[in-house]
Amino acid sequence: MCGWFANTQQIGLESAVMEELLGTDGVDTVATDPRDAEVGTMLRAVLRSLVDVVDELEIVPLADAAGVSFQVHAAAEDMGKLIGKSGRTARAIRTILSGNAAKAGRRYSVDFRRKDERVA
Repeated sequence: MCGWFANTQQIGLESAVMEELLGTDGVDTVATDPRDAEVGTMLRAVLRSLVDVVDELEIVPLADAAGVSFQVHAAAEDMGKLIGKSGRTARAIRTILSGNAAKAGRRYSVDFRRKDERVA
């Protein structure tokens, strides 16, 4: 029970920090479901193992009622490693997410962007 409460507090804190950083004013940018947090942690571990410039890796979860869309921002030199030849690595990452989605009964998606490329 204590672990769940601490996890809930951490998620709330992360949500507040992301809201402040992104200026989203109420858009849920951090998953409130513990299953979503687990998937985000797994995704971060997989992606960190693929990139060379770990400090440039940023994963922004955008949550809605159905699931979470993860926006991955990485250094330009790491994009090829994340996408892979003919998109194979990206497809494999999406396959892992779809397996987690089926297990959790949620929807997960991932978008890859260069660190200097932002969506308005």
